Amino acid sequence: MTAEWVFSEGLMLSEAYTDNVYLSETDTEGRWTTIVSPHFVLTGQGRRMSMELAAAFQFASNTEENFYPQVRGSLTSELIEKRFFVDAFVSADQVTIDPLRPAGSPINATGNLANTYSIGINPYWVEHFGNLADLRLDYEYQREFFTGGDNTPNDREFNNFYFDLASGRAFSTFNWSLYGSYQHTAYQGNSGSNTTFKSLNARLGYALTRHLSPYVTLGREWNSYQTTGRRRGGDMWLVGAVWTPNPRVTLDAGYGYRFFGHYPYINFTYRHRRSTLRLSYTEDIESGYQPLDQSGLLPTTNLAGNPVNPFSGSPGAVNAAQNVDAFNYDGAYVDKRFKAAYLLQGKRTSFGMDASYSDKTYGDGTPGLLEWILGFRLSRQLGRQLSADARTSWERTETDNGFRADTWDLGFGVTRQLGPSTHLRFSYTHAQRDSNRPNDDYTENRFALVLNVSLTGLAKHAGF
Repeated sequence: MTAEWVFSEGLMLSEAYTDNVYLSETDTEGRWTTIVSPHFVLTGQGRRMSMELAAAFQFASNTEENFYPQVRGSLTSELIEKRFFVDAFVSADQVTIDPLRPAGSPINATGNLANTYSIGINPYWVEHFGNLADLRLDYEYQREFFTGGDNTPNDREFNNFYFDLASGRAFSTFNWSLYGSYQHTAYQGNSGSNTTFKSLNARLGYALTRHLSPYVTLGREWNSYQTTGRRRGGDMWLVGAVWTPNPRVTLDAGYGYRFFGHYPYINFTYRHRRSTLRLSYTEDIESGYQPLDQSGLLPTTNLAGNPVNPFSGSPGAVNAAQNVDAFNYDGAYVDKRFKAAYLLQGKRTSFGMDASYSDKTYGDGTPGLLEWILGFRLSRQLGRQLSADARTSWERTETDNGFRADTWDLGFGVTRQLGPSTHLRFSYTHAQRDSNRPNDDYTENRFALVLNVSLTGLAKHAGF
């Protein structure tokens, strides 16, 4: 009741046209779609509890589904001072069901778009043993379910336990930790794909200098999942070092071994004035569980300061779902993943680049899935009331059994401020897919006219 609350709301009206509603090579039918999308952001900050909630609800005409919710919400609380904490989250979004088919969107009738909902809670206990050691015990529960689309993925339930006993403040040059986890994933309607991952690890580090800290991790894992391979677990180790030559650079790199083979590890961050560069490479075993980043709210303004729907950029409330992970595949997979991101933000111009590579090897014999994604974006403030942006991307999807598809995307948009709380945007997007599977190519041109109104701004302008 004593929290500081901040509430903002807005309304986005979109009229969009696509000349290939089915993303088909032969049936190139055009269609207009009207989308009404109210959205709001609510934050509350108290002494021992905080909440963040961003939500947008898209109501679309002439589409397979008429309702597309997008929600990000998180709650953090300290129930017993410095001891017992409870975090919770809720989310809703749209995902591409099958990564081997053309992606879906609210204005494309591909049957390849599903609504996904997640709820989760994470209570944890923190204990301090003087200056010698700190202990954290975690339990995490998450439920994920899907609606809409063809061949909707199976609902999933996650029960995860973690503990971490780490060196306390009495240790300066040496640091150590003992940590373990138990993760169980259950697939509704497909119990044969259920997975259980268990591991126990010990880590020892040494501060060689103020800027260089080598470390070694030793452990063992016991996994249970459907696989055609002979090994599911065994010994594991990682040798690496953390290097921080200055406050702008952080490099954590190493070389390790797990039951699926040897692998490198890297996590690099560089910051300099208005630019940021991040690079990472990891190899891990997954089971359809992708934790959501609840570190902050989605933006309610673009880089030019104009209000936007927090879940959609260009072309405004009608973006296609991203080809993230193979949601229609149950069970475990080993994922080799590389990510790179660069952002240069000036006073009037910003430039960004994102690149990723993912190589998934499934244990049950499902053909391996490879994905490459490369994207660039540029925005420019042309005046006090006018801004422009452009973007382009390339994505390749490939499987071990010979399938391959490339998708190119090019778009630009112009945003005009009509008043203190109203903006008008026009955008154009061209997409092209080239596949080695028959009748799997398409070309699409998409236009959108978007009116974005900040209702909070209107209320303040009217004196409320």
